[in-house]
Amino acid sequence: MGSITFTGVGDASIGTKTKTYTISNADMNRFAAWAIVTFATKPTNAVPNPPALSVAQAMSAWADWCMAETKTRVVARERAIAQAAVAPTPPFVAT
Repeated sequence: MGSITFTGVGDASIGTKTKTYTISNADMNRFAAWAIVTFATKPTNAVPNPPALSVAQAMSAWADWCMAETKTRVVARERAIAQAAVAPTPPFVAT
């Protein structure tokens, strides 16, 4: 069996939180194959055949993507809260 573990460490109000998912070896292999393809370096004119990612590189790219997506969603939520707190612009009335 394989596993994927997420650990968050914060200040005293958060502490250390861990969540581990147990995954079969076959599913870990499927995950690795997906990550290798999904996060592969795209071909360019300068490098038409970039080398394939290793499993470690692909899993690291996946973790980076997870964090970037999380950051985007946190900031979007905070932005929406801030925008909702601002009074709407009064109408422009010409008579």
